Amino acid sequence: MLNETGDATLDCVTIEHNGLLCDPALAGEVVEQVALALQKRGDWDEWVLSGVDRSVSETHYEKIAARLGWAVNTFGERPWYVVGLDELRGGGDNQLDWLSVNTRYQVRRALKEYGKRGEVKIEFARSAEEALAFFDRLKKLHECYWQARGKPGAFGCEFFEIFHRRLIEQEWPTGGVHVSRVSAGGHEIGYLYNLVHARTIYSYQSGFNYEHDAKIKPGLVSHVLAIQRAIADGFDAYDLLAGDAQYKRSLATHSETMRWIRLRRPRLAFRLEALVRRLRDRSRDGVKTGLNRAQLRSATRFRTDRLPNHRSLPPLTADESDKVA
Repeated sequence: MLNETGDATLDCVTIEHNGLLCDPALAGEVVEQVALALQKRGDWDEWVLSGVDRSVSETHYEKIAARLGWAVNTFGERPWYVVGLDELRGGGDNQLDWLSVNTRYQVRRALKEYGKRGEVKIEFARSAEEALAFFDRLKKLHECYWQARGKPGAFGCEFFEIFHRRLIEQEWPTGGVHVSRVSAGGHEIGYLYNLVHARTIYSYQSGFNYEHDAKIKPGLVSHVLAIQRAIADGFDAYDLLAGDAQYKRSLATHSETMRWIRLRRPRLAFRLEALVRRLRDRSRDGVKTGLNRAQLRSATRFRTDRLPNHRSLPPLTADESDKVA
């Protein structure tokens, strides 16, 4: 596995934009050398790469796999959405023009409603201690929303909080994380926890103060203010990461795809797995494929999750499946 442990209690931090740590200009050469080194070893069957940008997967990993005779098994794809800030910079006083008419209307209406309570603003933590205090409030709002729906949310995994509190302590002094509070007067609207690297802001986690009033849109307002601040601060992109949530589609200027793939050496177990999957798929549509009862029983007798190295696409994190409003 690449940058994962295989232990769900540790991998709950969720890897995206996965890859080898190297100069992007040298990525092709580095991937090739790593693959050639792996080819000489006999102690592995498959290399699992989660959350790899499709362009990187096709250009580097899948290309070397074909050269070495490895099979490429794609076990998941998800869109990821980005706000290209350079495209929005210099747009004049109205920095909502990139939004659709409907989204722009919702944001303006929400800002007007919040404005009745006081100045609507985004504040970034001014110290690591304040960043951790903001993170605590984010957690409370996040859990309030998800636990009301019978789900633990992202903080249901103990390691998740341990990891990110330590990351905030380590990275806040160098600007590697942004933890911010959005408010209207004394009213909390929401909190954002974003990662920062190479002039890109990655929207990682959030907690919003939801209300029953449909005109109130804490998520959209928080992200819009964060995007406007990122434009003013000279960042190049605001990355909403993987997941096909409506708010990401509403805010993004473009989207791409991430892949979850396995690079597999020629193994009998993998050929058997592929056969079982084909039989299973045929059994689901036995009438159309002409399978008789005996063939259907034979096809459904197998369990693909009992085969070695079975791995499915990890579930969406709480914010990825949420419709932020």
